[in-house]
Amino acid sequence: MLKTLLQQLPQYDYVYLGDNARAPYGDRSQEVIYGYAEQAIQALQEQGCKLIIFACNTTSAEALPQLIEKHGKEVPMLGVIEPLVLQALASGAKRLGVLATRSTVTSGRYPAVARQINSKVRVIQVAAPLLVPMIEEGVERKPWTRRIIKQYVHQLTQQNVDALLLGCTHYGLIDDIIKQYAGRQVTVLEASAPLATELAQLLERDQDLAKKLTTGASRRYYTTDDPERFSQAAMKFLGQRIKVTKIKLT
Repeated sequence: MLKTLLQQLPQYDYVYLGDNARAPYGDRSQEVIYGYAEQAIQALQEQGCKLIIFACNTTSAEALPQLIEKHGKEVPMLGVIEPLVLQALASGAKRLGVLATRSTVTSGRYPAVARQINSKVRVIQVAAPLLVPMIEEGVERKPWTRRIIKQYVHQLTQQNVDALLLGCTHYGLIDDIIKQYAGRQVTVLEASAPLATELAQLLERDQDLAKKLTTGASRRYYTTDDPERFSQAAMKFLGQRIKVTKIKLT
């Protein structure tokens, strides 16, 4: 997600906060997720952030609508679900398959957003709780993990979806495997590009907001866990080592 933003909108200053000490969020309750998100907002505002992007499907699903209602006048916020659904529907898809964490699926956010745009669209969801741990442990390309991925994907393709939405940021790292099992008839989509497009369009529409964002092309990275481990993980997500500072969320 961040890699795409840095490529498409490199001129802006970015502050990245990874709550790695408490991740993944995918199996936590809505109340807990909302509380964590509140803490993240406070920390990012203390760092001077004028716009916050939740690059997490679970937080976008379980907490973002309420957070916008509470904090939207203080700081604009974007999530990943609306841009992804809009891209899928713009492609002409009528049956959307969503592969996501358990919390994202149970929130019902993907079907709700899709129905707001097109009441006739069908959304089929599959919870894939094993994928994030496998990816974070670096075993996602082992033969046994490929079989698990295949089973998740086939639960959707067997229901004749014409687009498969990757409802977790981690899943973009295995999109090639998912595309292999989805087949050529199914379009596999993830949120990075549509989110970057929505951000660019927002800043074009809202010049006052755009002027508040600093453009020194600086990057600051924070984690709630081990900075060295986070820096090593960044090689997978960003393709480079980074300097990371540990931060505590309260």
